[in-house]
Amino acid sequence: MTRLVPLRQLRHRIGPLAGASASQALSSLSNVIVAIAVGRGVGAAGLGRYALAFSAYLVVLAVSRALVSEPLLALRRQTRPDDPALNAAAGASALVGAGGGAVCILIGVGLQRPEIWIVGLFMVPLCVQDFLRFAFFRARRQWRAALLDAVWVLVSLGGFPVILSQRTPAVAAAMWGVGATIAAVPGLIVLRVRLARPTAVYRWWRLEARRLGVGLALESIALTIGSQASLWVIASALGNADLGLLRAAETILAPVTMVVSGFGVLVVPDMAQSSAQPSRSRALRISLQAVILTGVLAAALVWLGPPIARLLFGSVLEVEKTLLLPVGCHFAATPSRWGRSVH
Repeated sequence: MTRLVPLRQLRHRIGPLAGASASQALSSLSNVIVAIAVGRGVGAAGLGRYALAFSAYLVVLAVSRALVSEPLLALRRQTRPDDPALNAAAGASALVGAGGGAVCILIGVGLQRPEIWIVGLFMVPLCVQDFLRFAFFRARRQWRAALLDAVWVLVSLGGFPVILSQRTPAVAAAMWGVGATIAAVPGLIVLRVRLARPTAVYRWWRLEARRLGVGLALESIALTIGSQASLWVIASALGNADLGLLRAAETILAPVTMVVSGFGVLVVPDMAQSSAQPSRSRALRISLQAVILTGVLAAALVWLGPPIARLLFGSVLEVEKTLLLPVGCHFAATPSRWGRSVH
């Protein structure tokens, strides 16, 4: 009977899970809208160029989440609006964004890829906006996190015709960064967050986040750089057009990542604040539930992928099941990381 407890608890978490999944869905949707606009307006090669800029953002975001957001999510003590810990953590995410953004600017200028250095210019608000979502998850205010993402979606929709008319990945990157900047404002106001000074940031991270942050950062850097490096290899060996097709496949399968992310941001705080000691068997059960949940969704999206591609990208891009299948298998396998994190 005890093995059924996690499933019972999950049924009672439908509301919070819906809010977390809605936030992840809207967050991904803001990215998907821009990707669709680039694919329709510029084609596969333009989408490939934009995918490289987006991959640079993903690397910096992974480091920010590992060093700041995920340790905050796993803290046992409660946080509240205007909490000094939130100010310090927000400052930490801004520092990570500033450092990563500077690297992106140098890479973009060196490679003469304006879409990369433009993403670097917006890296601080990109990281802070994502951190604010995690702060709402931490406070069990999932629907308020969804509100931030809804603002970003609205801005992305407003920029859709601009991207189509300008037909350049650089404009798409700029519109996307503007959306993140505007979306961060409501979170800063509601949580009453002010970016702390570097000394306060270091003190908070050393006392409360370092124990988890170092290990998570090493894992995230290894996983993210490994996966994102493959995109640069594809672009170098096969060209931007093939990379654009891969990005289109990831766009079609985006709901899988939305669901698993929503599942994770709901489970991790509950596990961290539970009076029971985490066990390997409990972590494995949680991972299995997530894998089954996302595996079923991935299979359905792979099956329906070609007509979805025609709906999203028209006749500009054709995405076959032979490409969708390996991407879907990869997406469906990623939930196991949440089990390792909560354990």
